[in-house]
Amino acid sequence: MPASLRARRAGPVVMLLALTLVHGLIYLSVIPPWQAPDEPFHFLSAESAILLGTPDAAARWQQLKSEAADSLVQFRFWELVIHVQAFSTPEEIQRNLPRGFESAGPLVPRAFTYTMLALPLRLVTGQPVALQLYWARLFSVLVNLGVVWIAYEVGRLLFAGDPFGSWLLPLAIVFLPQHTFILAAVSDGNPAELWAAAAMYFCVRGIVRGARWQELAAFCIFSALAVASKPTTFFLVPIFLIFLGGYGWRKLPGWWRMLVPGAAAALVAGLAALSERFRTSLSLIQSVLTPAGAGMNGWDTGRVVSATFETFRGFWAWLGWTSLPVSDPALFALLALTLAALGGLIKLAWRGWRSRRRAWPVGALGQVMLVFFACIGMSLASMGAVFVYSGYQYGLYESRYLFAAIIPIMGALVTGWREWVPAGWRREGLAVMASAFFLFDAVILLDYAIPFFYPVWR
Repeated sequence: MPASLRARRAGPVVMLLALTLVHGLIYLSVIPPWQAPDEPFHFLSAESAILLGTPDAAARWQQLKSEAADSLVQFRFWELVIHVQAFSTPEEIQRNLPRGFESAGPLVPRAFTYTMLALPLRLVTGQPVALQLYWARLFSVLVNLGVVWIAYEVGRLLFAGDPFGSWLLPLAIVFLPQHTFILAAVSDGNPAELWAAAAMYFCVRGIVRGARWQELAAFCIFSALAVASKPTTFFLVPIFLIFLGGYGWRKLPGWWRMLVPGAAAALVAGLAALSERFRTSLSLIQSVLTPAGAGMNGWDTGRVVSATFETFRGFWAWLGWTSLPVSDPALFALLALTLAALGGLIKLAWRGWRSRRRAWPVGALGQVMLVFFACIGMSLASMGAVFVYSGYQYGLYESRYLFAAIIPIMGALVTGWREWVPAGWRREGLAVMASAFFLFDAVILLDYAIPFFYPVWR
């Protein structure tokens, strides 16, 4: 391919990533320090990855906690977290510091992702805590570049030659306020989302182009990285087992196929042996699925329905420590858009059933949609299990846990919307949808976030 043609093709992608970077930097700057869920805990855990093993770890840990506590006061942490009382005296503040401050020594990181989060912090060791936090946030923004780029590549695979699908998929993620908010903050979920997105890319590539051992190996590697990072990515395990089983069943001759279930069982057993978090998650799901477990806390239909709506609301926009939910009118408009996408997916399924063939685009696209819906369903089921098991103490509004499946979620929505746009109007449809997402994001930022965090703008 000539260099000029490569440059012309790369130009729009570079612009997309530049837009993502600028957009993330805006959120990074506008959202005050510590105002992302559990950001103090994630920051302290990343710092602990640096302190552990150093000769003066205990003394440096106490100094870090003291400086971080002072920073919480400086940036009005308790005034902006509306679900707790605004404490004033030093004694009240000390008793009500966020999670992580109670530890007498450096925290033991619960996953290797904190070592990744600590890498940028090593460059600013000894600087003011706020500067270190913003520097770590910059790393998260760069992670978002990887997620958006992967979303673009998935769009190219699914909608080759169709600008509506191939561009709307990454743009919808760029202008998803809650997603940008989380990926402009310090969180262990951000690297996990990157690994999960890479795993989904190789899964989609294997379905569209035909699975080879390279796709299988890449999917295995990135799935293992994701699962080791955070339990929110455990939905990849059954997908990988299906991928492995299908590949092995096609490639292996005769009785050799019996190795497939054995390999799957060995993989699950290995995960259970090596990952305490995986064992805990399996036990939780098992306890909720059993009759005794399901009835442990009773079934509160009203709270389940309410929490489901709040999950939907939180996925789109619920900034701060759940301080800034999107309004009800916007919620119902988003719900209408989502129902339209579901209608489009039903239309796609009906078209595929009538055609009775597995030709493009229905066959491969239909298989990918089945994978996407499996990922979404398992992510929602794991959140629901925690919700019921905890006696409704942990609301489903913790929708940031769904972002590990951002590629399947937005991929399914874009596919559904695409079904309603005539082929000759796809560019115009892309302009309309991209503009709508941009305006929604701008309203959330200018009419919700800035007035809330900076009252002078009200």
